[in-house]
Amino acid sequence: MNLSREIFRQYDVRGIVGRDLTAGTAYTLGRAYAAYLANRGHSGPVAIGRDNRPSGDELRDALVRGLTESGLDVIDIGQVPTPLLYWSLNHLAVAGGIQVTGSHNPPEYNGFKLSLGTASIHGEEIQEIYRLAVAGKFPAGKGSVRTREIIDAYVDDIVARTGPLQRRLKVVVDCGNGVGALVAPKLFDRDDEASYEHLSEPRGHRAIGVVYDPRTEHWGNYVPTILPQRYDAFLYIEETTAVDPLHMAVLVDGEPPETYPSGE
Repeated sequence: MNLSREIFRQYDVRGIVGRDLTAGTAYTLGRAYAAYLANRGHSGPVAIGRDNRPSGDELRDALVRGLTESGLDVIDIGQVPTPLLYWSLNHLAVAGGIQVTGSHNPPEYNGFKLSLGTASIHGEEIQEIYRLAVAGKFPAGKGSVRTREIIDAYVDDIVARTGPLQRRLKVVVDCGNGVGALVAPKLFDRDDEASYEHLSEPRGHRAIGVVYDPRTEHWGNYVPTILPQRYDAFLYIEETTAVDPLHMAVLVDGEPPETYPSGE
């Protein structure tokens, strides 16, 4: 197939769906990833996660087909934020993992973050996977697919690490309709010392609600009604679905907002 080299970037494989990133691309990437593992003497299942972009299911299916036709077993951890894929690399018996995600890019994008063992694949190693994909010499086999729900275990781990809060907090969380909305309610529900309001659902198309743009200092429509209520913290988490690269914003008890550019 005609494989665009431009989508093989420094830290991921990423492009515009339907133009330079297709189901065929995902299938070939799965085969090339299997060859990459084999060349390095690694074997074992591969964890696969995805965000909630509409194109994610098709790309996931094609990727998994490429992996299993190359003899690799797949553990599908479902729709999860990217950090949970990385968490799975340290808590599941896997040789590596791939997250299907467009990261902080607009919704027409999607892509793949690749890992070997517990380390991310980047730089020249991604270019090596491109060369393997173009060469077309892949291992063959018949791998299996099984699912594994990890969000509850991840939440258990976070709660165990953080311990009890020093005082009761009142928190607002907006996940920007990203897949983080699948995790935040479970996390805050587990903490008896925190109450929260959850302002988004994982719709997968575009972020709505609180959008902070540091260029205009614009907070969106409903922030003026939220801030006077004296919450201890307000978290806006831009997760995979914003139309433009936005910011993660953290407000703490009326102080000026702390903002963090997407992807940093």
